[in-house]
Amino acid sequence: LTTVTETAPTTIAPTASTLTSQKTQVQLVDGVGELDLALVRPGQVELVLRDADLSLEHPLKIRVNAAEPFALEWTTPHQHNVGEDIEIRIRALDRTGHLCSHYEDRFTVRVNGGGAGREFPAHMLNGECVLKIQHTKSEQWKISLHYNGDRVLKMPEDKSVEWLPGPAAKLILDGPTEYVAGRPMKVHVRAVDRWGNLAKSFSGTVVLEVKAS
Repeated sequence: LTTVTETAPTTIAPTASTLTSQKTQVQLVDGVGELDLALVRPGQVELVLRDADLSLEHPLKIRVNAAEPFALEWTTPHQHNVGEDIEIRIRALDRTGHLCSHYEDRFTVRVNGGGAGREFPAHMLNGECVLKIQHTKSEQWKISLHYNGDRVLKMPEDKSVEWLPGPAAKLILDGPTEYVAGRPMKVHVRAVDRWGNLAKSFSGTVVLEVKAS
């Protein structure tokens, strides 16, 4: 059983003005100086004077436009327990490695594993998205991210996810339903989780009663 949900991230990206709200000193030589700025967040920036001995002719206002996305990054755990949501977080970054908070687009997450291939749509809002997938079968997945849009984006490498079985919940007995008396017979005993996956982490002794009629 596999279920998938898509949720919007709850992070709030700071604007350019919040990044430059602190005081910055500028050294002037022969009346001339220079200030280096690296404004990476979209928004409005205004440079004002904090020196009481001088006056500013007029403040400098800079409109910071959003940078275009250059690459995609994604994160997901290498191992995860069956029955719990796995989170695949996808982010669009510009050339400086900052989130493109204005970017919206659609992608596809492809899964190969368990003998069948599956696809899950991912809708990116505000430069990122979170895809939640619940799975109940213990197996190995190889996941890849695909894009069919018009942009040229640097895509991330494929990832592997191992779904681990849950704790032992029940026993399964495997043996013949009929046999000839006096001959040796083996009954296989397996501990499985609530979804039927082999509980490989379980070790211990169980007591079975043989009732004859």
